[in-house]
Amino acid sequence: MRTLSPDELAIELKKYLNTGIESKILKEHRSAMLLQETINIKKNNTFMQYSSLYEQARNLEKADNIDGALNIYLDILNKYIPEGSSYYERPCILLEKLKRYDEAIEICDLAIARIENYNFNFSADDFIKRLDRLIKKKNK
Repeated sequence: MRTLSPDELAIELKKYLNTGIESKILKEHRSAMLLQETINIKKNNTFMQYSSLYEQARNLEKADNIDGALNIYLDILNKYIPEGSSYYERPCILLEKLKRYDEAIEICDLAIARIENYNFNFSADDFIKRLDRLIKKKNK
């Protein structure tokens, strides 16, 4: 289905208002708009879920419950596709402190891949630098 320009949409709406019969193009456009609205609602609900989990993990981390925090951070990355750099940075930092370099490397790779695949609004540069540092630490 192609997207209608505002002028094309106005023409289709006029036809509909004059005849009372909705055109195929207008039906497709309305369906596409409803689908996008549904996607936006689901995306917002998903964000609320993983951001709430993230706050729980941060609180556990502040309470020095590193294992509990790390479990939640990793759960977020496994169940969701979070769109903020912190969702990937925090578990990397903790794993690096615990010298669990292989797992931290995996998360860097995941972050870089998701940034590229989903056009996130943050750069992969920090994860590329972190990845390089982790590989050097691992190979010492």
